[in-house]
Amino acid sequence: MPRFRYKAAAPSGETAEGEVEAANEAAVVALLRAGDRLPIQIVPIAAARPRRDFLQRVRAVLGRPILTKDVIAPRDLAAFAAEAAALLDAGLALDRVLGVIAAAAATPTVKSLAIRLAERLRRGQPFSAALEAEGAALPTLIVALVRAGEAGGALPRVLEQYAAYASRAEEVKESVRSALTYPLIVLAAAAASVGLLLVFVVPEFELLFRESGRPLPLETRLVMGAAGLVREYGWLLLAALVAAAVAFAAALEEPVFAARVHRAWLRAPLFGPLALRFEVERFARGLALLVGGGTPLATALPLATEAVKNRALAAAFGAVAARVREGASFAAAVRAEPLLPIRLIELASISDETGRIDVVMQRVADLYRQDVARALKRMTALLEPALVLVLGAIVAVLVVSIFSAIVGLNALAV
Repeated sequence: MPRFRYKAAAPSGETAEGEVEAANEAAVVALLRAGDRLPIQIVPIAAARPRRDFLQRVRAVLGRPILTKDVIAPRDLAAFAAEAAALLDAGLALDRVLGVIAAAAATPTVKSLAIRLAERLRRGQPFSAALEAEGAALPTLIVALVRAGEAGGALPRVLEQYAAYASRAEEVKESVRSALTYPLIVLAAAAASVGLLLVFVVPEFELLFRESGRPLPLETRLVMGAAGLVREYGWLLLAALVAAAVAFAAALEEPVFAARVHRAWLRAPLFGPLALRFEVERFARGLALLVGGGTPLATALPLATEAVKNRALAAAFGAVAARVREGASFAAAVRAEPLLPIRLIELASISDETGRIDVVMQRVADLYRQDVARALKRMTALLEPALVLVLGAIVAVLVVSIFSAIVGLNALAV
């Protein structure tokens, strides 16, 4: 059961703080009011991940599904929320809404989700508790929004807002995927071309050169050696690459190592600035949605941080949330983190001055979304010709090394 840290006013007027285990924030409020205490602040405490040794992390990486997923896709969840909002606006009861979604679901994951949620509603659970029971299969952001919507009687509105948020987030992710598709195809083509040359073409010339008995140029000998290495030990090299990839993925399960790698990634040319803009956009959009939906800032910050995948940035935003819980202003908390960009710091100061954190953070998200689009265009404009040149250079080196040896043999024959 999750734990929560609370701050509440006692009947005597004094402020009490403590921690409690409860199913959700509503249960914490009920417990506090039962003890004649008025809740002031309730913050979920993230459960510490159990420390695992390296072999356990390797087994976890190898056990990850590749072709199938138990977690509902963000695009499907956005469609689910949008459809539920439309049906609720049309006047249907929530249990009937879930029945309609289950009957018309386009994917098995959405159908099974609607069925499970409807079953929990029939057992008397609130919709937010039914969503929360899905655990890691659903983002905590939608659970927090639905809980706020239930409390304020605005469930259709918050579901519609979440659908719009998830759709915009998917659009940004899709633009990143599309921009990286061509460079990855070029890299795959380069690897395949070099492999075919080394395995099938170079050995034919190697036999000719061996029969001549003439000394070969250095570059030709290097190419022949590489061809022999790939031909004899190619399977071993491939297995070593796969093992290295698995070991690296397992090492990334260690938070300290992952934070170092992610921090180094932020410093990488081209990709680092793009990753920073992408993560800040996700954080700001989630924070704007939560605060605009009525979630207190101290509670919204850790929830918005869960959308950040870069461990170094997640730690920075987590520190911001901790400072806000301790009483610091949002702007001061952001300014204390050197990893966060200047634009976010300046706009955080404006949000403190205006008191409209949701509006300002929405503007931050829109600005960084535009920055991501521009950065992707610049990156692809640089990568595409660079990769073509690299591929051409590699093939040229192979061809020149072979033909220089052939020219040398012909010169000797004459």
